[in-house]
Amino acid sequence: MPAFVAVAAVAVLLISRTARADEPVRTALRPFKPEMIEQIAEQTAQIHFGGRAAVAPLDRAHEVLPKQSPVGSRLGEFRLWCVTYEAANERGVEVDSPPNRNYLAVSAVGAVVIVDSSNLDRLLETIEVRTVDDQELVALAETAIHLHSVANEDGWAMLLEPRAFLQIDFNMSADRLAARTAAARAIRAPSIRRDHDAARVTLFAWHVIGGELRRWDVGFGSGAKIEGETLGSFGGGGYE
Repeated sequence: MPAFVAVAAVAVLLISRTARADEPVRTALRPFKPEMIEQIAEQTAQIHFGGRAAVAPLDRAHEVLPKQSPVGSRLGEFRLWCVTYEAANERGVEVDSPPNRNYLAVSAVGAVVIVDSSNLDRLLETIEVRTVDDQELVALAETAIHLHSVANEDGWAMLLEPRAFLQIDFNMSADRLAARTAAARAIRAPSIRRDHDAARVTLFAWHVIGGELRRWDVGFGSGAKIEGETLGSFGGGGYE
């Protein structure tokens, strides 16, 4: 599904067309009011994911997040939304299963991005890093990691030190526990590198799906890029 759509308001909201990923998004010149932004998100979700699709601000969209890191509802000029819609089989018939999820980003002037890992870097490029302090950069990095995959809706947490990872109650064999201890030695508090109009945040996180320990490098501004490296999988079904 194409990732970028252009939105305009002429008396009523209209989804005007779908733009190519390499094409500039044409939007209205004046910023929309917050309620209009929400309507744009709702209409985009219903057009692309079905009439019963629902949206909620990203920071209030979670249902089961036992160890969730805080996630904001903004990324630069974009407001962020989580879309939920019913799962369906290959014939388009709804099936009895948890709802599917996607992410939307809507700018103040109506540009809409259906967010996935293929276009997230373009959103990160819009961050004016000279105006953002270190604490805000780490918070934005957490939001970017969350947007990288809808699987993160099932829970993940930033780790500040090895002990935080070792305190998670895993259901696994003794040899895997030893491997977890070894992997935990790499964990450090978030670090930030700045270079004029670019910045990069490095942090460590545990993800519920697969019980994975990952190192993340999240770039902002010029040359922005988000990359994750799995340091080990420590799943087994027992987390608390």
